[in-house]
Amino acid sequence: MNTTRLALGAAVCAVLVAAMPATATAQDANPQVKSRSEGFFVGVAYEGNGVVFEDADATDTGPGVGVTVGYAFHPNFSAYAQFSSASVDGGLDENYGFAHFDVGTRVHFRAPAKTVVPYLQAGLSSRAFQQDVDTDEIKGSGVGFAFGGGINAHFNPALAFTAGVVWSIGNAGDFKVNGSKLDLDSVGMTTARVQVGIVWFPQQK
Repeated sequence: MNTTRLALGAAVCAVLVAAMPATATAQDANPQVKSRSEGFFVGVAYEGNGVVFEDADATDTGPGVGVTVGYAFHPNFSAYAQFSSASVDGGLDENYGFAHFDVGTRVHFRAPAKTVVPYLQAGLSSRAFQQDVDTDEIKGSGVGFAFGGGINAHFNPALAFTAGVVWSIGNAGDFKVNGSKLDLDSVGMTTARVQVGIVWFPQQK
């Protein structure tokens, strides 16, 4: 938990420091531009994760950190990649690690004239988990579909507070214990990530 907070804090500070010169220049050049949604962007976020396996009695939850990078080739449309890592409480003695890697398309609305810019996103989601139980290492993975949305609330055209939620649906399979594959059927798995952080659009238009 402490490592997660330190990593998030370092990433936030790095983005803020890097963004300062670009944001000041953009505001001086065109005060009518209140937000930006074109060009390269990068974001970091703290996450609350929820994981539900098919036929499970409860939702596993835990904190994590997410990183998003993308490129908007149009004021409304962009391609993005998103990675997140979390420590999830599964109800046993030890938490298990859970990771997402998503690629897809994001649509922004209302930029550059408005400060608050909503967005929707959808794509493919690769998910993997690992847990140590006694002396055994248990792993599993799966591919699914990710969709969600949120808002970017801009402090200035290039830098914004961001909040959103992403759901991933699909199956979990490829189960292994200590590297040996198990002959088990895949099971349905649904995950949700609530994200709060910052996003930076450094390129000037």
